[in-house]
Amino acid sequence: MSTSRQRKRIRDGRIILLLDLDCFYAQCETIRLGLDHSVPLCLLQWNSALAVNYPARAFGIKRGDGIDEIGKKSKGQCVALHLPVISVDDIAKSSTNDEQSAQAEVGAAAEAETEAAQGSTDITSNDGGDSSADLVQSYNAVYNLPQHVRSELFQNERNVMRYPHEGKASLERYRLASARIFSIITEALLANIGKNNFVLERASIDEIFLDVTEHCYDPERPAWGTNLEELTETAHAYTVLYGSTEKNVASISGKSEDVDEEAVALRRGCIVARGVRKAVHDALSFTLSAGISINKTVAKLGASYGKPDGQAVVYPRSIPQLMNETPIRKVRNMGGKVGRQVKALMPDDEDKMGSIARLLSLPELSHKLGRETAKRVFDVARGIDNEPVLETKGALTKSITAFKSFGATYLDGLDKWTTLLASDIVARVELDSKRNGRHPRSCNIQYTYSDGGGGGGGRSDR
Repeated sequence: MSTSRQRKRIRDGRIILLLDLDCFYAQCETIRLGLDHSVPLCLLQWNSALAVNYPARAFGIKRGDGIDEIGKKSKGQCVALHLPVISVDDIAKSSTNDEQSAQAEVGAAAEAETEAAQGSTDITSNDGGDSSADLVQSYNAVYNLPQHVRSELFQNERNVMRYPHEGKASLERYRLASARIFSIITEALLANIGKNNFVLERASIDEIFLDVTEHCYDPERPAWGTNLEELTETAHAYTVLYGSTEKNVASISGKSEDVDEEAVALRRGCIVARGVRKAVHDALSFTLSAGISINKTVAKLGASYGKPDGQAVVYPRSIPQLMNETPIRKVRNMGGKVGRQVKALMPDDEDKMGSIARLLSLPELSHKLGRETAKRVFDVARGIDNEPVLETKGALTKSITAFKSFGATYLDGLDKWTTLLASDIVARVELDSKRNGRHPRSCNIQYTYSDGGGGGGGRSDR
């Protein structure tokens, strides 16, 4: 394909994939403990369900349910596990005797859970290369334990409540799994479609966008490098075709109505999605769902029709129907303030994205939202999204953070928490520096407080 042809195709229509790990936090625990994927499982943070897998959802369990409610709804059949907790009392006792021993204790916990690739902003680091062998070793130390060890952990951890005063919840084991999965996906893409033939953006700890436009529009390249015939058959047979009376992509392959260049490219995108999903499952047993379409918004919405452990493609002709069926709150960046402002402009019984396209003009939206936001909402309501997939450089986080939120508390009780947070962040930075050969450039310390009378404030030092 000529360069000018490629550029025109990228402007006219892209091939974008959204890969979403199914019930990620709960799935991590299923894999770690060697459980069958059919076991109903909830992951708690204190007395609130943070993640609920699909078997547990069959009992009507939802995010935010407490451990008692989970037990009642499932009649005791659902397993409740808690996020890992770094004990504040253990750190406080260690710090009384030796400041270094407190740091070492948190460091041991961090090493056991392992420092990984996803984080939020606080300590900003220079870019560095990831150690693939060390990542594999760290992952195996948490997720590939002997079965008798897994069984013992399961018996010790199931249905055990933890409380905020005990310490700080840790997400390190889930960040580790995310980093390992990220590396498997990258390796599979490099091996099967080649370097420079995709753009990968990690959208969150459990979501990845892929732009495979040039690859999918080039018929001279095989859609996938290994087991292509088998992969093509399964990809087409098990890809849900949104908005069609046909059962799946295989039902329409070869029909005259579906042989245009864009349709062929989207089918190749289905093969890539299936190849990536298979690579992750074969290597780690994690399942992903995928959405395939022409932009980020539609691909993400499409993925929900393939869940769990499946994939769905949305052809351009079906986008108006998708918008008419999609609640405003389900669309990226529309679930908060912007979504509420838009809904306030429409009748109470209108809450779909298609309602925006039918009922609101660009000037009306601009008056309420401002020009830039209004244009984005106006376009997305019509299934138009020109936001590019932005490459994520490597699997390393740009920052490491440690924080703790409190209810009402007293200043004289904060020393042990400060020690815990400081020990946690230092241990994780030291581990990251040893593993990845990089060091922080800056450190931010931030706090907020209430004066008890409805007022308060905060401060951030760098």
